[in-house]
Amino acid sequence: MRFTKNYKPGKSLEIHPKLAYAFGRKSLMENLGINYNYAPLHRGKFELNAGSYTEDFNPNDQAISPFINSVASLFFKTNFARFYDDRYLKLANQVDLVNGLVLRTNAEWRNIRQLENSTNYSFIDNTDNYLPNLPANNEVTNAQLASQISAKAGFRLEYTPRYYYRIRNGIKTMAHSDFPTFYFAYEKGFKNVLSSTSDFDFLNAGLSYSIEFSQTSSLAWDVNAGWFTNSHQLHFSDFAHVMTQTSPVLPHEYRHSFYVPNYYALSTADRFLNGFISYKSPFIFLKYLPVLSNTLWREMIWAGYYSSPVTPCHTEVGYTLLEVLYSANVGVFAGFDKVTFTKIGINMSFRISY
Repeated sequence: MRFTKNYKPGKSLEIHPKLAYAFGRKSLMENLGINYNYAPLHRGKFELNAGSYTEDFNPNDQAISPFINSVASLFFKTNFARFYDDRYLKLANQVDLVNGLVLRTNAEWRNIRQLENSTNYSFIDNTDNYLPNLPANNEVTNAQLASQISAKAGFRLEYTPRYYYRIRNGIKTMAHSDFPTFYFAYEKGFKNVLSSTSDFDFLNAGLSYSIEFSQTSSLAWDVNAGWFTNSHQLHFSDFAHVMTQTSPVLPHEYRHSFYVPNYYALSTADRFLNGFISYKSPFIFLKYLPVLSNTLWREMIWAGYYSSPVTPCHTEVGYTLLEVLYSANVGVFAGFDKVTFTKIGINMSFRISY
């Protein structure tokens, strides 16, 4: 459900409660979310979330699609995702300090509980068990997966030079900039705060950039580096996670993602560096062929790099045909560890609403 109260242009209160039920373990899950937009000329927004829910170890914007994971599990007995039970109170705030300079702050308290598989049901095979609910990662320890209480807080500063904007009815809307967005973030886990056992410090910095040459051509790149200066105790969900999408079928386009490692293989509690670059255009390679030249399809080439002490050098390169039959992307990619070839694969993405 969703309830919205508009007070004046740009100022509003939104309340969105959510309920769900896990049939396998017979558990009711609930979340109460409150968003308050309080400064329309500075894009000020306060958020509160409280409840109890099943969460993926990898954050929502990087995890496998729940729809894809459900289809893979029910039809092919392949469960990509790994979960934990999260009982939480989360606070977050965003505001433009000056134009182009955004400050995001957050604080949260979580009672984390480890989960085990509660069913082996699928449409095809109910005899074999699913793989255990344990993420495949070479760094994670049993203590980092066990039930624990975590309290943490942090901030993120983002700066985009010469960021043009529009004001309509007293509401500021960002338009475009010809410069990259630079960001720096810090997060700390607090020990002995409301029974918390967390004890870590994480620094993260990077930049992202996208330039539109035309309505159909663009170049984008991202560079991100992080370092846990202190990692005495943290839950696996607090690791630095990287976008990975192992499933051969995806619900939408992921412009910058790794496709060879599993969903949790590159997550780290140490230092890391990763980057992506991609170029989209109506004509790169295959579109020069006569049979394809008159289609509305576009092409994209991309490359990705990741390095950490456990994974010293992982590189991927790929090529994707975009908007095939208006709604599908078809891509081929290859992965390398250092200079050793590891895998070549194909994936497809569709515009799915659910």
